[in-house]
Amino acid sequence: MQRLNREIVKFINTDAMRKRLTDMGANVVGNTPEQEAQRISDEVAQWGAAVAAAGVKLDYSRLPYRRMCRAAVALP
Repeated sequence: MQRLNREIVKFINTDAMRKRLTDMGANVVGNTPEQEAQRISDEVAQWGAAVAAAGVKLDYSRLPYRRMCRAAVALP
């Protein structure tokens, strides 16, 4: 996993790839797997609270991959 991460980070940090990604609106980072897991956890906590406070409900029947999503996160 560490080797794969190093190779991906090296690749996305090339000038050509960084330009291509930023031109598409991506925020090029290059985190370690542990840093990325923490970032995702922080985002879920932040946006989960905002979504819950707003009372947003997802219509699971409209998800194209609902079976996979349901299995991954125990959706109704």
